[in-house]
Parts: sequence; C-alpha cells; structure tokens
Amino acid sequence: MTRSAHDGELALANGRRVSVSRKALGTGGDAIVLLTDVTETRTIQSMLTRKQRLVEMGEMAARLAHQVRTPLSSALLYSSQLGRAGVDDHKRRAYAQRITARLGQLERMVNDMLGFARGSTMTNEVIPIHEMLRDVLQLVETERRPDDQVAIVVSPNLETMTGNRDALVGAMTNLCCNALQASKPGVHLTLSARRLDSGSIALGVRDTGPGLDPADRARMFDAFFTTRTGGTGLGLAVVKSTAEAHGGDVSVESRPGEGCLIEMNIEDPEQVKTLAAGEHSVNRTTATCA
Repeated sequence: MTRSAHDGELALANGRRVSVSRKALGTGGDAIVLLTDVTETRTIQSMLTRKQRLVEMGEMAARLAHQVRTPLSSALLYSSQLGRAGVDDHKRRAYAQRITARLGQLERMVNDMLGFARGSTMTNEVIPIHEMLRDVLQLVETERRPDDQVAIVVSPNLETMTGNRDALVGAMTNLCCNALQASKPGVHLTLSARRLDSGSIALGVRDTGPGLDPADRARMFDAFFTTRTGGTGLGLAVVKSTAEAHGGDVSVESRPGEGCLIEMNIEDPEQVKTLAAGEHSVNRTTATCA
C-alpha cells in the first residue's frame, strides 16, 4: 500500500485506489474511518486529461503545418534565385539574408512546439547573465530593422543566476520577437535583469511599441492564442511555462500606446539561502551595458 499523488488517497497492491477520510468521535480518541473506492473516477480523469492533451497536440500540429508553409515557400523561392545567372553579389547577399531569416522563423516555430509539448524543466546550470542576454540579441538579429534600437540593462553585482539556460534564452527570444513584430520600425527594446527584494531575479523585455489591448491580457499566455497573422500562439505560453518551471511567474506592465514590459520572475536558489541566513545586501540600481 502506497500513498498516491492525490492528497488523502492510497494506492493498493491490487491497483485499486481508495480515498481515506477520518472523523473524530468526541474527545475519547475514537474515530470513524471512511474508505471510498475512487479507482474508476481517477481512471476517467486520466483518460480525459490524456484526450485533452491529444486534442491540443492535434491543434498544434495543424497550426504548425499551416504556419510552416509560408516561411518555407519564401526560403525556397529565395534559394532558387541564388542559382540564376547574372545575379550580382548585392542581390545574392540579400537573398541569403532573407533565407536565413525564414529559416530562423521556422526554427523558432519548431522550438516553441517542442517547448510546449515537453514542458520546461529546471536545471542547476550557472548562467552568466550578460552572456545569456547577448545570445538572445544574436538570435533576434534577423528580426531587427535598421532603425530599431536595442540595449541590455543589468543590475550591478548581478553576474550569474541558476537555471536552464536554453529554456531562458528561448523564452527571452520569444519576448523580443513578439515586441519587434508588434511594433513599428524604430522601436526601442531593452533586455533587463534585476534583483527583486524577495531575492528572485526578474528577466524582462521592455519596448516602446503600441502596448497591449486590455481585452487580450487575460488570454495572452494561453496556448494557441494569437492576435498576429502567421503567429502560432505558443511563444508566450512557453514563456509562462519556463517561468513556472523556475519557481516563478510572469508579470506584465502595459498601457495602450505606452509600450510594454514583460518580466519572468525567476527564483534564485543561492540568494534564497543567503536571505535565509540574514544577509540582505541587495543592490537594485541599474546600469546600461554596451
């Protein structure tokens, strides 16, 4: 007999599950113990959960197949131009850049799908923060337009954090791409990392774009919800699951016409230990890094 994942339930050796409840009788120490067989209920719940997951995966596959066609067709078209006779070097470079951009778009779609399907996992990798944010800038380079401006702002003395580097880079890349795609050319984008009073680390992306429609905020982190033509609706869902896998959550500050700030509040195990020991020296000033 073992305790099940459901509080107050036991898994019997024969595979059955029982719910256990206890009611005291007066003050003499006597009690009534009620055992309820919940095997069928849990089986049905498991089947429904699995069915729902399969439905979501089916929707994801259908949406992804539809979305993949456009960048794939564009990449094939540009690649066919590379082999034409008489194409000068300038046009050849332009075609190559467009192919790279389309392939990068395809890669992000596949990464979002995989990230949503398997869920994010927490690891204890020590991550240099500046280096990680520079990796994000490199990944969004193909999305940037000539007039767009990007900066990295990190609190002093905040050099490293603990977590899953690949997952955090992917989530920050999604935030940057969303901000760039939702904004007109000339947007200012700031990637930030700051220490919160709780000891957690807030990784964020601020933009000077149009801001969020209040009607969309309640659903913006739902899987498959998107307001952009060609979007998969998985980017922000992956951001949320990444933050939760790191023991945190996501916060949003935005007003229509005044830009947007989205932050993942990531728990820092080392800082939690420090605060528990009574060391509260946290510097929350920010400085711009070149």
